[in-house]
Amino acid sequence: MKTLTLIMTFLLSALMGTNAQNSPVKSEADLYWDTMPKKTFIAGSISLAAGPEEIQIPDSIQVDLQINGDKQGLLAKRRESLICKNIYDEIFRRMLRDWGIEFWRRFPDDPRRFQWLVNTCLMEPAYFVNLRNGALATIEERYLIALDTIAKKQWKELSQKYFQEVSLSTELQEPAKKNTLRFQFNQIRNQRWRDSENEKFNIDEFFERIIAFVTRYGDSGTSQSFKEILRFKADLGLNSKDIKHLIDLLKATSFESFQKEADYLEKIVRLEEEPLSLNAKSIKGDEVDLNQFRDNLVLIDFWNIYCAACILKMPEIKTVYEKYKDQGFRVISACLYDNGKFQKNELGKIKAIYGKIGADWPLVLLGGDKGQQGRQIFDTYDFFGVPQLLLLDEKGKLLHYNGDLENKGGLEKLVKEHLAKRNNIQKSK
Repeated sequence: MKTLTLIMTFLLSALMGTNAQNSPVKSEADLYWDTMPKKTFIAGSISLAAGPEEIQIPDSIQVDLQINGDKQGLLAKRRESLICKNIYDEIFRRMLRDWGIEFWRRFPDDPRRFQWLVNTCLMEPAYFVNLRNGALATIEERYLIALDTIAKKQWKELSQKYFQEVSLSTELQEPAKKNTLRFQFNQIRNQRWRDSENEKFNIDEFFERIIAFVTRYGDSGTSQSFKEILRFKADLGLNSKDIKHLIDLLKATSFESFQKEADYLEKIVRLEEEPLSLNAKSIKGDEVDLNQFRDNLVLIDFWNIYCAACILKMPEIKTVYEKYKDQGFRVISACLYDNGKFQKNELGKIKAIYGKIGADWPLVLLGGDKGQQGRQIFDTYDFFGVPQLLLLDEKGKLLHYNGDLENKGGLEKLVKEHLAKRNNIQKSK
C-alpha cells in the first residue's frame, strides 16, 4: 500500500511538472492585463473621498424592495439603490481609465492598449467633484454640475495623444484604425457634462478632427455625430447660433454627405424660426389647428400603430400631461398611416390604443401618401420614421426635437424647466 502511494505521488508530481513546463509563461504585460478592473471583480466595501464627504459603497448594491404597503419608503429605497449604482459606476469608470493610463505608460508597444482606449471612451467618467451629487444629477439628467476640471483637462490632453498614436500606428490595419478613430466622433452623449454655464462643446475643434479623418478615410460613418449635436445641443451648452455655425462649416466642405447634413440641420433649425403648420381632423371628427394652441407649451407626438417605442412612450406622456396641463402644457398625437388609407382593423386599433392610454388630448390622423399632410411634413423637415417628438413654445416654434424627449424622464424635465423659466419671466414683469 505504501509502495502504491509512492508511485501515485510520483506520477502526480511528474504530471504536474509536465503541465507546468507546457504552460506558457506570461509576460509582465499579460500579468498586468489580467488585472484590468471588471465590475464583477470589485467586491466588498469601497470608499472614495468625494469632495467634503466620503461615500461608502455597500457589499451588495441590490436593495430589498419588499416594503409592507410603504409606497414612499419603496420609492426612497429604489432611489437610494439607483444612487448607489451610479456612484459605483463612476468609480469603476475612473478605475478602468487610471488602470489603462498606467498600462499605456508601462507597455507602449502592446496593441491591447487600443482596445482599452475604445473601452474607456465608451465608459467615459464624468469626474464629479462630489460623487453623490453626481449620482443624483445622473438620475435627474442634469448635465450642469461641479466637475474636476483638472482631471478632465488631463484626460483631454492624453486622449488626443493616444488617438494620434492610433493614426500613426503600424500595428493596426487601416480598417481597425479607421474604426477606432471613428469611435471618438460617436461619443457626443458622453460629452454633455459641463462644469459651468460658460463651458460648452467645442464645435470648431470637433469639426477639425472630423475633417482630418474624412480627408484620410472618406466621409462614411461620421454624419450621425452631427445629428447627435443637434439632439443634445442644450446639454452641450449650445444654442441655435452654434448650430448655424455648424451648418456653415458643413456647407464649406466638398463632401456630398456633409452637404446633405447641412440641409437636414437647416430644415430642423427652420422650425425654430417658422412655426410648424398642422391642420387636420381629430379621431372624433373635430378640426385641430395648431394655431389654436398658441400661448401653450405643446408636444407633438408623431407615431403609428406598428411602432412599439411610440406606444410605450404614451403612458409617460399621459403622466406629464396630467401633471402640467393646468400650467399650460398641451399634447397633440399625430398618428400616421401608410398608403394613404387604413388597412383592415387599423382604425379600430388606433382607437383602442388611444382609449387604453386614457388620453384626452387631440389625436389627428395623417396620411403618408404623396400630397397628404403627413408625407408633406416629413418631407419638409427630413423626418425619418417614428417616433418624432417636437416640443413647441408658446409661439409655435421648436424648443426641443427628439433627443432628451425620447429618454425616460426627459419630457418632464424639459417641460418643468420651460414652465419655471416662463413663470419667472412673468413674475419679473
